[in-house]
Amino acid sequence: MLHQTIKENEVRLNNMESSKFWKVKQIYDKIRFILSSESYIKGKKYKIIGKIRFLLSPTGLKMIIKLFGKVFRGIYLIIYGRRWGSQKNPLYNEWISRNFPTDIDFKEYSLKVNFFKNNPKISFILPVYNPSIQHLTETIESVRNQIYPNWELCIADDCSPNEEIRNIITRYSHQDNRIKYIFREINGHISSCSNSALSLSEGDYAFFS
Repeated sequence: MLHQTIKENEVRLNNMESSKFWKVKQIYDKIRFILSSESYIKGKKYKIIGKIRFLLSPTGLKMIIKLFGKVFRGIYLIIYGRRWGSQKNPLYNEWISRNFPTDIDFKEYSLKVNFFKNNPKISFILPVYNPSIQHLTETIESVRNQIYPNWELCIADDCSPNEEIRNIITRYSHQDNRIKYIFREINGHISSCSNSALSLSEGDYAFFS
């Protein structure tokens, strides 16, 4: 009986600690503790100045953005979440509500990039052969829309019969110098085409798509 009670209490505690309210409360408590600390600026006279200075610092701004991001996340998903979810799959909707980043999250991620100690170059390796115009455009745009800026897109076209494919690749390369390309004269299939794209890479890490 005692063991069962302990088990039930553990489940309740885990549910409470994993709730959004609990996470927001933890962030709020941390901010409140920091702002009430006298260790940052000595003397009551400069206490308010110290709080303002901290809030305007990169660390303070990050904490404020994170706090408001958590608070308004639920509102954002209620208003806009339907377009990402599916009314026929409530489990998927729940996953979306927990994992899909909001605009505020993206702004927070953009701030974090500025504090990276290392910024390795990521090479996206993209072999293509006669893809649809829509898929090719969406793929290139998905890379260009990355928050992390230090990347390069290495495209190898495996002698596609559609000339428009090479025109699109060339046009994107002129718009963004991080996009490199090579046009193969002979169709060599996926392995040879991937190796051609990889030969363009100058990054620290390579991601094969």
